Amino acid sequence: MRIRVDFRGVAYSLDLRRKITIVVDLSATGKTRLLSTLRDARLFPAELVVMECDAPEIILVADTEEVPLETAIRGSADGSLIIIDEYSQRELNKASDLINQKHCWFLIINRELPSNVHVSVSSVCRMVVSDGVHTLEPIYRSADDAIIPTSVKCEGSGGEVRFYRYFAAEKMKVHGIGGNGRIWDELEKNTDPTLLLIADGAALGFLISDILKLQKKKPFLVYFPESFEWVLMLSDYFDDDAKIRSVTANIEDELDYRHESAERYLASLMKSKVHNYSKGELPEFLYMEGVLDESRMRIIWERIGILDFSKV
Repeated sequence: MRIRVDFRGVAYSLDLRRKITIVVDLSATGKTRLLSTLRDARLFPAELVVMECDAPEIILVADTEEVPLETAIRGSADGSLIIIDEYSQRELNKASDLINQKHCWFLIINRELPSNVHVSVSSVCRMVVSDGVHTLEPIYRSADDAIIPTSVKCEGSGGEVRFYRYFAAEKMKVHGIGGNGRIWDELEKNTDPTLLLIADGAALGFLISDILKLQKKKPFLVYFPESFEWVLMLSDYFDDDAKIRSVTANIEDELDYRHESAERYLASLMKSKVHNYSKGELPEFLYMEGVLDESRMRIIWERIGILDFSKV
């Protein structure tokens, strides 16, 4: 979903790749001017304003306005773009179920990340200016070089831990954390700069800003695939499945404002493709005669590409 505004020499071109986008890092970025530009542009004749938006309606909701946040969201038509400006974290969390479930696009501009809103690490952005045009840039970028850890901690447990232990063999320890609610405590007590944290990027947006700040103080490594289901979908088992290949190539082509979260979408898709799939177990297609199929596992590993457990 794209919104483009050009009014009185102020230009914005914002690509919202998922249902919910959050803008943080707000100092002197043009955030306030975006809202005032959108408001002012509505008061002028159309020939004086460039305003293009894929959504049928843009709704501005600010903490200073009389209409309560939840009331404004409920009254919005499906497919609308709702821009939420500087509400408290408490108010956003209070409205989180409604935000997650409402069939609208959301651009949330806030210094604090709401903990209960389903947002990906790739959808937490800062505003930047290039050639006079304001755009959005994710605050997290995946590594370009190989990630070489000495120990691994996975957000999940069960099958996910067994998967990464297969490649670690006896060379390093791989432990499960047991959910993203425990990630912060694990990172705060960590002293190993080559610890690798593996977590579902599709559901970790609420924590990504704090993780990146902590990483500057006490280094550690991170790998944030969309989810463990997304990793499994890299298997050659799905090479003839057009839907799966589209998802692994660019999941954002498959998502829009009707999807509550990418993580749930991927889990549901995997269950529809694999009989008796369980998040806690490795699927049957990875096995050959009761043993993990080395060839199939190796293909997934090569397609992940960025992880290197061989140099420890």
